[in-house]
Amino acid sequence: MKSQDQNDFYISDAQGNQSLLVSCNYPFVNNNCIRLTAHYPIFKLTNSYAVKAANYTPYSVTSKTVIKEDLDDVFTGIIDLPFSFCFYGKSYKQLVIGSNGMISFDIGQANQPNAPNFSDTLPSQNLPKESIFGVLQDIYFSKNDDSEISYSVIGNAPFRKFIVNFYKGNLSGCETETSTSQIVLSEGSNTIEVFVENKDLPCNLAKFKNALIGINDATGASGLSAPDRNTGIWEAKKEAWLFSPASNNLVPQFIWYDTEGNVIGRDENQIVCVQKDEKYKVDIIFNACGDSQTYSDDINIKFAVDYPTVTPYTKTVCNVTDAITLADYKSFLTTNDASNFNFKFIDDSTGQEVDENIPFSINKDKIFSVIVSNKNLPECKSTTKLAFSFFSDKILTTNLGVCDVNNDGVEANYNLSWLNAKLVGNNYQGAVTYFTSYNEAIDNKNPILNADVVNGSQFFVRLAYQSCVNVLGPIVINLNPTPVVVPSIDVELKICDNNDDGFENYDWVALVRNKITLEPNVSSINVYSSIQAAQQGNPSFALNQIRPGIYKVYARVAFPSGCYSIVEMNMNVIFGIIKLNDSNTDICFDGVEDIAVNLDELTKDMLIEPLDGTVTGPVFFGSYQDAVDNDFSKIIPADQLITDNGNFVTKTFYARFDKGTDCFSIKPVIINLIHLVKNRDQFSVCDFKNDGTETVQLSDYVRQVNNQSGTQVLFFTSKESAEANAVGTNLTSVTINGNTVIYARISYKDCLLIIPITFTLTNTPNVLSEFNVEIKNICDNNADGKENIDVTRYESQININNDNLEFSYYQNYNAVSNSFSNQYLDPTQVSLSNGSVVYVKAKYKNSACYSVSKINFTLEFYPPIYLDKNAVLKLCDKDLNFGESFNLSLAIPQIFNQNNNQVQLSDLAITYYATETDANNGTSVGKIASPHTTSAANVFVYARFQSRTYGCYSVAPINLLSYFPVKAKNSVIQICDNNIDGFYDVNLLDYKDQMVQTPSPENVYTFYLSQADIGISGREIANPTNFILNPYTSKIWVYVENLKDCGSSAEINFVNGTQLTISPNQFSINDICDEGNDGKESINLSKFESNFAGAYTYEYFESKQDMMDENHKITNPSTYPFDESKGISKFYVKVSEAGLCPNFYTIDIQLNKTPIIKINDYYYCKNDVLGLDIKPNFTGLNVTYYKWEYPDGTVAEGSNQNSLTGVKMIGTYKLTLTNSSNCVYTTTFKVINIETPEIIKLSGENDNYVVTATGEEGRKIIYSKDLITWQDSNVFTNLQPGDYTFYVKYADSDCHGDMIRGRIFTVINAFTPNEDGINDSWKLSGLDVFPENSTLQIFDRYGSLVYQQTSNTEFVWDGKFNSRSLPTASYWYVINAADGRTYKGWILLKNRN
Repeated sequence: MKSQDQNDFYISDAQGNQSLLVSCNYPFVNNNCIRLTAHYPIFKLTNSYAVKAANYTPYSVTSKTVIKEDLDDVFTGIIDLPFSFCFYGKSYKQLVIGSNGMISFDIGQANQPNAPNFSDTLPSQNLPKESIFGVLQDIYFSKNDDSEISYSVIGNAPFRKFIVNFYKGNLSGCETETSTSQIVLSEGSNTIEVFVENKDLPCNLAKFKNALIGINDATGASGLSAPDRNTGIWEAKKEAWLFSPASNNLVPQFIWYDTEGNVIGRDENQIVCVQKDEKYKVDIIFNACGDSQTYSDDINIKFAVDYPTVTPYTKTVCNVTDAITLADYKSFLTTNDASNFNFKFIDDSTGQEVDENIPFSINKDKIFSVIVSNKNLPECKSTTKLAFSFFSDKILTTNLGVCDVNNDGVEANYNLSWLNAKLVGNNYQGAVTYFTSYNEAIDNKNPILNADVVNGSQFFVRLAYQSCVNVLGPIVINLNPTPVVVPSIDVELKICDNNDDGFENYDWVALVRNKITLEPNVSSINVYSSIQAAQQGNPSFALNQIRPGIYKVYARVAFPSGCYSIVEMNMNVIFGIIKLNDSNTDICFDGVEDIAVNLDELTKDMLIEPLDGTVTGPVFFGSYQDAVDNDFSKIIPADQLITDNGNFVTKTFYARFDKGTDCFSIKPVIINLIHLVKNRDQFSVCDFKNDGTETVQLSDYVRQVNNQSGTQVLFFTSKESAEANAVGTNLTSVTINGNTVIYARISYKDCLLIIPITFTLTNTPNVLSEFNVEIKNICDNNADGKENIDVTRYESQININNDNLEFSYYQNYNAVSNSFSNQYLDPTQVSLSNGSVVYVKAKYKNSACYSVSKINFTLEFYPPIYLDKNAVLKLCDKDLNFGESFNLSLAIPQIFNQNNNQVQLSDLAITYYATETDANNGTSVGKIASPHTTSAANVFVYARFQSRTYGCYSVAPINLLSYFPVKAKNSVIQICDNNIDGFYDVNLLDYKDQMVQTPSPENVYTFYLSQADIGISGREIANPTNFILNPYTSKIWVYVENLKDCGSSAEINFVNGTQLTISPNQFSINDICDEGNDGKESINLSKFESNFAGAYTYEYFESKQDMMDENHKITNPSTYPFDESKGISKFYVKVSEAGLCPNFYTIDIQLNKTPIIKINDYYYCKNDVLGLDIKPNFTGLNVTYYKWEYPDGTVAEGSNQNSLTGVKMIGTYKLTLTNSSNCVYTTTFKVINIETPEIIKLSGENDNYVVTATGEEGRKIIYSKDLITWQDSNVFTNLQPGDYTFYVKYADSDCHGDMIRGRIFTVINAFTPNEDGINDSWKLSGLDVFPENSTLQIFDRYGSLVYQQTSNTEFVWDGKFNSRSLPTASYWYVINAADGRTYKGWILLKNRN
């Protein structure tokens, strides 16, 4: 039987059904209820196991992790398990795999040897612990064959399995025999399966023949093997074993869920009462080894067609005229065929049965209870509800008010959905749409979203919910006016800031009511701090306080209709204040006396401003609220008697000042009664040296004398000096001689207390303040320069008078602060070195006074024993069973060096221990003998070297390493002429990994020409890294060992390799252009690699000799810097492929010249009509194609296009030349305008022009208006009306600059706009000669502007002002032309018919 899967966890009913189809004959419990039961396999605790044979059905996997290495007698690294696995009562999440067919949860064995030689049977402490064997035998795995170890995970949680496959493991010593097996760990059940495909009897050459299938716990005391499969020699084929936990049963927990996921129970059985198809789920939870695992299943409960399954149904009724027939709703009340059932309808309001076939109507909601029963089995029945919900949607009103925001009689583009809440409330679930006619609303055509609403606008409202529709209306819109308000006002306000607290409660409505509106019917005015708050209009956020400053607030003015307007108020609020000083009075008293105070006296300087006599007061109150209320009955007299007792008494009264009737300020009058006290006046001072004198720092006593907050304590030599308190006369320290009295001055503000302070010297223990201790002839065990010393043995020396003292010991002491640090908690074991100092604090048992003693230690050690801590002993475990016997004395030369020690080796007693602690203790516990036999590959023991003369010792570790002999194996080396020099040479060490079963960096390889030479000194091959074969050598031998004589030998056979075929083997590169014509180019030598399909390796050389010598390899063949000057034009490429001998090919290189040319810039007069001719000299360049690119991107190209003519365009030109070698060269040149002056301005008035131009300093500019006559002056006068073009140039040049145009206008002075088609308008054309706009202004005789125009084409005036004809008169014009000139004059307008 295999481990569990999902089928082992399921739900069934009492009859065992895992999927229920409930019919009328179903055996319900408790009427219509079903009993469900959770089923699960029996899981057991893993304290013990049972094993039995199983069917041979190993698991196949699609994905696996392969450990494809050379593995022989070794454990893998740590592997994480995907789930917790419980094994012999312990939970594991990691394991290691042993190459000899086992797994172990002892991860300390990771990467350690896995012994193939075993003879103990299970259970055994000598076999690997916490392990599963399946099959444990001497096998190995090689990466050079198809043998492999792999592991994988199959299944999904919580049914996963961890599978370890040992596939075709090679039986050591048996070249053709392999073994395949599988170990499987199951999640949850914690079962172990072992599958053995084949395990043959070992061959005669096998060294270790035993095999084992079983399990072993963490102690080796509990273990179990498969029957007849304990340690021994046996064979197996296609067999399987199941190891199952066999302790007490695990009891699971249960959690049941309904269809909605609600928890409905926690027992193994669950009763469910169902009316329709449902799904139920259960979680089955096991806890083992501290881990919990959850398994789940669900069950579907469905009902047969003859069972009256029921479901409630609600129908919405749209109209009171709708006829309802109950029989029509049968199919909605059951999920099965209604024709199979009888229905009984009972009116819930009357309890009476209703005939299902008689129609009726309703005008309110109605509910029926329906009993559905099987026609053949009437007792098979169910009950449900049928509800009719009456659709009574109507609108709340047909008259709606809409605010006319601008009071202009229309609300444009009004969003009609804003009416929804007024019509149907805020909770309506249906759709509300608006129409202009009843028919459109009925047909749901042309709904209106927005409309221009006026007073009396009408709309029809369509309410739709589910299948019900109701058309109501028309609704009538009444436009309601909004309050007429001023849009904004400036308010300057001066008010009193009572109590000078920065704000005042304020009646904003009274302030703004008559300032912002005259509307009589305003229902509310509220003021807000922001426009958003005013729009929202929540009264809770309206302002009720005012603050000083310049800021904005917003008043919302509303009518009863809810329509409102908002006024922006610019506030400038100035606070008038009564400014008062604080009043805090400190009075010294004796703590109990009654103190009389006069509040008038205490507040006479309280008023700061105003001091103009307008402020009255103060009057006094006992509480702040009384002062605010200004209740005259609560006024208290100015004379007060304070009777409270204490050392610090605070009494508070309140003074009120008034200015007029609505401005006041209140200040507390605080009186502090201060009684200074002494806390302590007698002090005992330790006389540390017992010399009758001690100096103390008085700052240490300040708070001991008086600890009242805020007081100052100073010390003086006399009472008089304390009273005088002269600067610099107070004491900071005092020297105590016997009883010493000084005076403490305690002060707080004006209060003063002077008291005598008495210091009394107290003797400290009489101790030896410092002494030296010299300890000779002690051991420096472990040669660390330290030893533990019992420092309490010196207490009698310290305690001179033999007083009753307590001692404590410290590493550090500060004599200035008398403080200790780093106490020795165990003074009998203080680690000291030579020169160590220990400080001893000695004090009387009932006193705080102490003395200090300093002990200086001088330690004189016996000669230390210095040991090396890196000793290693190695033995060859030829039996591969870890039972090696180590002669521990062989480690002594590694540990002990006589040159480093004074102690002679002959004086040392050397013993050995299993642990370092036992070695340091030096007792018989843990002591071991030499030779010492190990049971693992890597063991540490410890050697104790102890002087027979002094008894001193040191301890050092010895690392005992057991090595399995290296397993050499026969190999074949394919030999090649690797450097293509005609000789077969080979680096034998390149093939060393294939000469052994398990490669290791510790392996040492020695090669021989004959087997007989093995082990004979001088017969080994001297140069294995460059072994050259003679024609007659086809075999040599190798001996591999990891320790001396810990290895084996094998044959190495040589076979001639097949040379790689290269075709073609000659290439040329003759298409490279020498871009600089310098004989140097970067060339991709590797470009020919793509001609070969194999996975080749390429090496590049500049000569054949370099290739043969493996010298000067080209490291950058893809970007090789070719240089013709080196005289190298042929290159050699060595091509290699794994498994074949290398070959080579050659590459010839020739560079082609590039048509390089330089073209100078050309200069052009930009107004030259003919343009330039550009004809460079291309002689000797072998150009076959020309491509000219103009500055604007225009291209002229062709094989004969060797020049450009008529060039007028300035800018950068690009010329690309291609020669007969297809080499391309691109150059650029510029066509540059000859420098000319620039006209920057054209100005003038009426019939003259002034041309303003700039140019190069020192060059004369001349001017022309026809390019014929040139003049020195830039002024042109007496110009007739018409168009003009002006030019400039340098006097020393024929190249003129850009022109500028001008115009002299002819202005018509009269026109008759009488619409007779003749002279109806005044026009001025020709403005288009200017690039910018010109402006026209026309004024009447009074200077009023009657017309203006801006244009860059023409001015036109029809003689009108604001579309009205102007009277006959003279009008004045001002024309500002775009050229900077101004024209002024008059126009006669004759307005006649």
